[in-house]
Amino acid sequence: MKRVISSQAVMDNGKSTFSGLFNSDGTPVEVELIVEDGCALVSIYSIEKDDEEYIGRPLTEDEIEAICRNYKNCDDCPLFNYCDEEMM
Repeated sequence: MKRVISSQAVMDNGKSTFSGLFNSDGTPVEVELIVEDGCALVSIYSIEKDDEEYIGRPLTEDEIEAICRNYKNCDDCPLFNYCDEEMM
C-alpha cells in the first residue's frame, strides 16, 4: 500500500501550486493544478537557472490548442507568452 504524503480536494474553480518536488532526474519541478468549470489541468514546470534552455520536445498545435482551451483568460494560461509571440 502506498503512503499518502499530501492530498488536496478541489471542490471549486481555482489553482494550487506544489513546490519542493523533483522529477526522475533529480531536477526541481513545480506542479500546478488548475480546475475550471469541472476540468482539471496539471502542469509540471522545470525550475532551471537558465529559463531559455530547452527541455523536451516542442508542443504540437493540437496540444497547444488543448491547453489553451482550458483557460477562459489568456493571462492565466502558461502558454500566454508563446501565443503572444506566435501572433506577432
